[in-house]
Amino acid sequence: MVGIDVAKDTLAVCLWPAGQEAPSWERTYPNSKVGLRRLLRDTPPEEPWVLEPTGPYSLGVVEAALEAGRKPRQADPYAAKRYLESHSSRAKSDRIDARGLARLGLDRELPPYRLKDPHLQRLWELLLVRRGLSKALATLRQQHHVLAQVKSSLQELMAGLQQHLQGLDREITAAGRKLDLFRRLLKVPGLGEMNAAALTVRLSSIPFATDDAFVAYVGLDVRLRTSGTYRGRRRLTKQGDAMLRWLLYLAARATLRSTKHLGFKHLYQRKRAEGCTSTGALCILARKLARLAWALAHNGEEYDPTRVFAQ
Repeated sequence: MVGIDVAKDTLAVCLWPAGQEAPSWERTYPNSKVGLRRLLRDTPPEEPWVLEPTGPYSLGVVEAALEAGRKPRQADPYAAKRYLESHSSRAKSDRIDARGLARLGLDRELPPYRLKDPHLQRLWELLLVRRGLSKALATLRQQHHVLAQVKSSLQELMAGLQQHLQGLDREITAAGRKLDLFRRLLKVPGLGEMNAAALTVRLSSIPFATDDAFVAYVGLDVRLRTSGTYRGRRRLTKQGDAMLRWLLYLAARATLRSTKHLGFKHLYQRKRAEGCTSTGALCILARKLARLAWALAHNGEEYDPTRVFAQ
């Protein structure tokens, strides 16, 4: 098994034969066309490659592998993280991660690495651009209150960025409507175009085996610490995709304003009556939205509130 830890400029690679207690070799290659040619030359053609999805950095590696007839396999980021921590809790490096990915591929049956179809790829790239533009706009909004000498210039710049952001939103909606999952997610209360787009990209790109795996990937799973008579507070792990976690939390708040399917609002009210804080109840709603989105993607069904909130 060939474990590959992908970074922007480098590829940490570990070749670990099955049944062997240690890898045959560990090397570092440049993440470039030249480096990929060397990697293809140095690794046996029959050995699968194991890597995590790391956005544009891993895309070129997977495309090169597929063009050469190799068998790239995709490691779920959350499962890989937990596996790596269990084998090397005291240290972390690209080399250690590559070794861990090779061992993970030997220990478990991993799915083939799936490239996004062109519509999904375009949606993903638009979301990346929007995220960067939103961050820039938020930074300027914070600064323009204290930068009095350039306030007018900043206001013009922010107005231009806001127009670009609105244009991006229209492009994202148009790109999303070409994807079946996006259209079905829009029928769920609280999920707008940006929420549906982000969920569509994640759920269509990473093969989450269960809804629990997706909830954990988003960081909406609960960590409980107990020992003897000690009972620690229940807290969210807040691991994984922070942006998607925030979008689901906003979607949970939006469900309370929905005038149609009131199941989410009733669930919120019930949890509040049981003693949950407002934030805690909203996190429960966000977690339910995550499970619902996974089910729609996994089963290919339409949203049915009578099933979602069946007692």
